[in-house]
Amino acid sequence: MELCKEDYTRPSPPSADLEIRRTNPQYDWQEAPDVSVFYGRSEELLQLRQWILEERCRLVGLLGIGGIGKSTLAVKLGLQIQSEFEVMVWRSLLNAPPVEEQITNILQFLLWALRKEMVIPESFDRKLSKLMECLQSNRCLLILDNVETILSGGQAGQCRPGYEGYGQLLKRLGEVPHISCVLFTSREKPEKLYR
Repeated sequence: MELCKEDYTRPSPPSADLEIRRTNPQYDWQEAPDVSVFYGRSEELLQLRQWILEERCRLVGLLGIGGIGKSTLAVKLGLQIQSEFEVMVWRSLLNAPPVEEQITNILQFLLWALRKEMVIPESFDRKLSKLMECLQSNRCLLILDNVETILSGGQAGQCRPGYEGYGQLLKRLGEVPHISCVLFTSREKPEKLYR
């Protein structure tokens, strides 16, 4: 196998990537993986850029078996296009956090970054409405990694007991008009998206 120049990117010093993340407070990368060494996937990156920036898709899923680089691809893409958004938020669902806790966490950052009043509603429905309000009035990029952890595994694409709120969240993000984009990675497609 022979590599072409387009098949790889030069690794950036880890400190440069970390510095980019630190100096831009409107970008919240939390514990996103390091992508300073990244090979190939140029076609996939171009396709995703087109869907998100040109076609303005509201909800984009990166689906595939474990270990193929979905998270890395999402981070690389996010770093490339984050300047096109007012706010960028990365959240991992790896440890299956409760949906209300995750939405509260996302809202706290969004409201702070957008310099809006830091009033977070108590009920789940109102939190969801507040999140949608932010995504409708501001161009935001929200990346949700490892969505499969909140799915049951036994029944294709259905949420685990106690995590049904994520199904409501994904359904709302896909159905309700907004000017933002939510990119998620998963080993399986959430059922709420294909009903």
